[in-house]
Amino acid sequence: MSSTLPFSLSPHVVVLTSPDLVELLRDKKLPQLPDLLRSFTPLESISARTTALATTTHDRYFLRFSDLSEVESVCKEDEEARASRTLEWMSSRVSHRAAAWVREVEERPLNLGKEMKWWEDIRLCTEGDITPNRTEGWNHPVALILATSTMASNPLQSISNLHSRAINFPPWVDPTFLKFTLIVHPMSSSPLNMDESQSLLNAVKKQHGAHAHLMCWSLSGSSTTKPFVPRPPQLPPPPNGAIETSSNPQFDDLTKDVEIYSTILGDDDLQSISRFVREFATQSLIPWMERNVIEWNEAYVATRRLPSRLFSTTRRFFGTSGSSTPTTSSPSSPAPSTDVQQRRLAEFATFLGDIRLATAVFDTLRKDTSNTTAADVLPLLLTPSKTLESYAHNALLGARFVGRDPSPSSQLRALKYAVRWERGIRELNIIEGDQWLVWAAGASEEVPSALLLAQAAQMCARKGSLRRATLCYVAAADRLDKCGIKPLTMHFLRLARDLCNTPVQKPLSPAFFEAEDNTQCGFDGISSGIDHALGRLKYTTGDAEGAVKTFISLLHPANTKEVTKTDDETYIEDFKVALEHLMSTSGQEAVSQLALPVRFCQPHKTQIRVGTLDSDEDARIWDQLEEGWRTYWKPNGQCTLRSSGIAQAEEMFWVELSMHNPLDAEVVLSDLTLTVDAPESIDFTIESLSEVGLRSKETRLLHMGLTCQSPGTITISHITYSFLSLLPITEPLTWRGARLHATPEQRQGKSYGPDHIVRVQILPRGARLDVELAEADSHPMRLGEMRKAIMRLEHPVVGGSTEPLTDIWVMMGEAGWPTLPQCLDHQSDTGLSTSDFGLRNTLDPLDPMKLPLEQLTGSSLLGLGKHFDLQVAYCGYEPGLHDISILFVFRKENDETFYTARMRIPFHVEKSLQVTAHTRPSVDTKDCAYTLMVEVDNTGAQDVQISRFSTTSILWGIQDSTFTERISTIPVTFTLRNFSISRTVKCMLDLKQKPDILLSPSHLPAVYAGQTIFRRALAPLQTCQIIAHMVVSRPGAYGLGGWSLRSEIAARNSDNEWRTGQVYIAIAPGPEEEGVIVVRQG
Repeated sequence: MSSTLPFSLSPHVVVLTSPDLVELLRDKKLPQLPDLLRSFTPLESISARTTALATTTHDRYFLRFSDLSEVESVCKEDEEARASRTLEWMSSRVSHRAAAWVREVEERPLNLGKEMKWWEDIRLCTEGDITPNRTEGWNHPVALILATSTMASNPLQSISNLHSRAINFPPWVDPTFLKFTLIVHPMSSSPLNMDESQSLLNAVKKQHGAHAHLMCWSLSGSSTTKPFVPRPPQLPPPPNGAIETSSNPQFDDLTKDVEIYSTILGDDDLQSISRFVREFATQSLIPWMERNVIEWNEAYVATRRLPSRLFSTTRRFFGTSGSSTPTTSSPSSPAPSTDVQQRRLAEFATFLGDIRLATAVFDTLRKDTSNTTAADVLPLLLTPSKTLESYAHNALLGARFVGRDPSPSSQLRALKYAVRWERGIRELNIIEGDQWLVWAAGASEEVPSALLLAQAAQMCARKGSLRRATLCYVAAADRLDKCGIKPLTMHFLRLARDLCNTPVQKPLSPAFFEAEDNTQCGFDGISSGIDHALGRLKYTTGDAEGAVKTFISLLHPANTKEVTKTDDETYIEDFKVALEHLMSTSGQEAVSQLALPVRFCQPHKTQIRVGTLDSDEDARIWDQLEEGWRTYWKPNGQCTLRSSGIAQAEEMFWVELSMHNPLDAEVVLSDLTLTVDAPESIDFTIESLSEVGLRSKETRLLHMGLTCQSPGTITISHITYSFLSLLPITEPLTWRGARLHATPEQRQGKSYGPDHIVRVQILPRGARLDVELAEADSHPMRLGEMRKAIMRLEHPVVGGSTEPLTDIWVMMGEAGWPTLPQCLDHQSDTGLSTSDFGLRNTLDPLDPMKLPLEQLTGSSLLGLGKHFDLQVAYCGYEPGLHDISILFVFRKENDETFYTARMRIPFHVEKSLQVTAHTRPSVDTKDCAYTLMVEVDNTGAQDVQISRFSTTSILWGIQDSTFTERISTIPVTFTLRNFSISRTVKCMLDLKQKPDILLSPSHLPAVYAGQTIFRRALAPLQTCQIIAHMVVSRPGAYGLGGWSLRSEIAARNSDNEWRTGQVYIAIAPGPEEEGVIVVRQG
């Protein structure tokens, strides 16, 4: 048969040997005859003729030889039982050889274009199956070789006994096969000479037909070494031994390069065997199949009702040929059914290379009969295209390979189909044939199905479909893991991981990824799951160190992967278990090289805080106040201002670290401390943190105190902590500098400035002024409320200078409009009472105010240990949270350096009153031209008493209104009319103002007293009037809007009952069209 078709679709020849020949081969240490003949196939350049008189040449023609008794034995076993044993046998072979296969593959560079050992083993086990099947005839014998030797006491009788032996095949096995007689003549040891052997051959031809051959062996042992082809793996017999087979276990292991005892046979013996195999194929088997094809084709054409004259030349050609091949010697048997005969016709045409006839007959079987197994062969015969996938679907449906739990026979048939497609269709990968293997694997969790997925993954990887290949490898690994084959499971997971991490070729400019700062590649959505499964397998197989490394690699930032919180929690839990086990077995040294792939510290947000833990916004306010002081003092000459935000010797300052948890799980960091690089002359102490918990995605500011005993410059280089109280981690507190764009070279590449480091300048200890809030009201303020607070300023004994303080200035921010009542020189001259509040009529910033120490303390100097209280008044000018920022600038005696101290007073302002004012021309112009109407609403939770009302304007007068003391009503008439001539209408008029109805802002809203909802039922064309009473509280224009009208159209049925039909809702006209009632003051 052609080499383009799978080996399993080649003619199956069974061999029956006499006992004397079996003994001869065993004595000479030669393989049995079927194995011996198999070594001389395939045959080269074999020609056959089609029914169209065309000659087809096969470059390589395969024949399958097997023992007749073995085929008879396997036919007796139940199909389902044998299929189940076959799947278990394949799984066992893969399980025992997987470790060696994986080790061999991983020792060399990966070559996905080469057939893998595990797939080769599955393929050979599948193709080596010789069991005849009820639904197809590929394993049905096409020829029977009856072999004996001249070593028998009566060779002719031995041949007669072979011919008379009953063939013990089931009735569904096709009885049409060629009988051929083979006589082996060992010339050196046979009792017959050459002439007698030739006479024996002539007698056999006369008695049993011309299909006979005499094979002479010299057994000289002078041939060169020729490796014999080992037999394909064969299923062992059942454990009960009820079925006997002649399989030789020495040929089952294909991992060895077996050279069978070839030293007995000489070169002439090998040539004799090769000549016999070739003559058997060309002079007997192929002509016999050609004649059967002609005969069956005539019957097929007759059933199809085609003109027989098209085939007359075929009959004339084969009928008048001078072929030396006699007529068929198949035993007499009942004529097969039409569909079975057509199936054998298609199979024989395939053996002969008559692809056109085979395709037509197989397609007829697929359409006209219930034999859907023809669909599996058509993809092998037709031109490869995407349309062939429908045949693959039909073939798997015909195998009843459906559902979650198909039968073993269905799984085995699907496996056979997949092996044939993978082996017989060269362009299978081009037509998306990897999907066919996935369909054939189905939902079965057997080892062969898993390896089908692995082979589909390899095909996808060859054509660059990395995502599909990854998914197939993961699915194969999952099924193999359930079967307990760990080496292959881990190998497939590693392949899937490598494919995930392979960069995907995208038709985009590299500058795009550089601009997006995206260096990720592969498929992050599934890579984590692959690594997690691989890590667990490593842990279960005893590789704790590899498991720890795999688990720690899973801890990526959550914004670069598609996982859920449960995944990260699982990864951390597994990592902790594996790490504890590793440390208990290998010690602390085993984890010294481990490093987290994520960072919890954000070094670019590191801040140095001195005195108070101010925010960045507060720092900007202090900078503005200090800059205002420098501007104020500039006319007096240069000054040195030492900010209180600068660290000083013997004073604690804080290192503020921003810790962010990028994982989707809670983590615990313990034993947090800093690494400080300082000169040897500087001693320092660090306040470490024992434990910090970070929730998922949480960002927390940590403050670690640091005190230096002497001035100088220190560098805070690293932060160290223990991850999960197990793994020591050190993170640098440096971050990359800004990208440079100054020169063309910098713009063309990636150039960055020097890294930023956390460096702290420690100054010598200077003057110190302690400021604290001695008295303040913490309750919320009302909008516009004025309050006072008391600050206490002290020259401390500890930590400060011994010299007294001579001058103290105060600079305050604008929040709260703060003032210092004790420092206002004009307070007694303004005539303002304590409840008055004065505002500056200027946009210029506040100037520093020098405190009158003589007035406040009774002395011009603030001595060591002395203190005084200072009042600050402020106003709740705007709702919300606010801070009053107060900067104290001071200096000590005989010192030109100015020092600072800071004070911050927080307060909360709530809005209690809602005030609305309306103006209109006054009716009485004698007293005033305009009238101002003020409405005050209490929006707070407490009662408010208004004791005084004042205005601020150029010229306003206040006149008490007496109109509100007398509230009157005005009748308003609404007219409703039903314009329908046949329907009754139910109406509901609602005069309550709705919040969603827009009213005119220039009109007063209409408020009605008494009844505000009116319901009426109007007959056809009926009219009614509704009178409502509008409340008039003051003069003005009142807008008649805000009402709504609901109308229901009702119809009477035969029982005089109301049935609601359509519903309409009408609202008042818009603000520009609403009616107006003007009320004047009488």
